[in-house]
Amino acid sequence: MGPGTIKGVHCYDILANPTYIAEFQYFTPAQDDREKYIIDDDDDEDNDSAQSDLVKLVLNLAFMTEKQAKEFTFSKDAVKRQQDAKGFKIN
Repeated sequence: MGPGTIKGVHCYDILANPTYIAEFQYFTPAQDDREKYIIDDDDDEDNDSAQSDLVKLVLNLAFMTEKQAKEFTFSKDAVKRQQDAKGFKIN
């Protein structure tokens, strides 16, 4: 292992690193008014958070159950529909 290898950490949240936040253009739900910073490719302002939440979901795909992973749809609209149906947001 090289000197930059992470050791002794069972779980690493890549989006805790500001470099990766910028690279993935991720806006955390903890950020006030994050919808104002998210620019996507449609005029639907209700799905802007889902655009950023999709990043977190894809990075955590390995931690989903096999059933969840197989049913996962790589689309901000699918994420928004699922969030609305279940009444939750990504933290």
